[in-house]
Amino acid sequence: MNLSSGSQTSPPMWKIALALGALYLIWGAIYLAVRVAVHFWPPFLLMGARFFLAGGLVLLWARLRGTPWPAERREWLSAGAVGLLMVTGANGGVAWGVERVDSGLAAVLIATVPLWLIVLESLRPGGDRPHVSALVGLGLGLVGVAVLVRPNVGVAENVPVLLGQLALLGAALMWALGSIGTRYFRMPSSFSMGTSLQMLVGGLFLSLIGLAKGELGRVPHTVALRPALAFLFMAFFGSIVAYSAYQWLIRSTRPALVATYAYVNPVVAVLLGALLAGEPLTSSVLLGSALVITSAFLIQRVRS
Repeated sequence: MNLSSGSQTSPPMWKIALALGALYLIWGAIYLAVRVAVHFWPPFLLMGARFFLAGGLVLLWARLRGTPWPAERREWLSAGAVGLLMVTGANGGVAWGVERVDSGLAAVLIATVPLWLIVLESLRPGGDRPHVSALVGLGLGLVGVAVLVRPNVGVAENVPVLLGQLALLGAALMWALGSIGTRYFRMPSSFSMGTSLQMLVGGLFLSLIGLAKGELGRVPHTVALRPALAFLFMAFFGSIVAYSAYQWLIRSTRPALVATYAYVNPVVAVLLGALLAGEPLTSSVLLGSALVITSAFLIQRVRS
């Protein structure tokens, strides 16, 4: 897969299938990796280090291949804005939320991205108004979110869980905004350059937030094997492979096809959380998950 520049023609199906497979499997597993890592390292510095490492490696690879720096100031600003939304906002929200919410449930709440996309697209000047079927899917998704969040409303000891759930919904909104920006902003012509700048800018602001919150004092002096492996999985597979695949797909093929990851990732995440971390599969989790995933599926069928 050539990641050095934006695609001008329709890419081969095998490249699309390979990139989608990376999104389905890696991002399905990433929630469990984040949950393991944030129980050892503070969330914002963890994510900052993750994206600094990944963005630095992608930038080094691009420069060694002779990729030029962005030619226009607007390209720098666009890459930075998308990085703030998708890396700082979305991934920072996921890391903070997963400290308080099971990884499978986190993936289901992030699966509300298609719902946000429908709303944002309808609000955008000249945007498409949602089809009736999309509105049905949107309604199902909202009911699913209510089922997932409702058990934690009104009970004082459940406030941290509720805040984590709200942070994850906010992260989904940030991801949807960044995805729209990726398509409509003037991005760097070099795909790898744009992706590396997004990760570096996002990683910088994540680190600044972590320092402002005093997370430096929470960084352990020793490194355990399990969280170290989780961090490496997040940085190399979650950021370099899957995030790059997403950015390439969103610029190369139909958004409706790309967004199918939204109803595959939760299935992978819920299963891994239950099998490897003993996360409970309560009736509300199963019902709410089914509603959100069905909603994402219906919306993507209409959009496609």
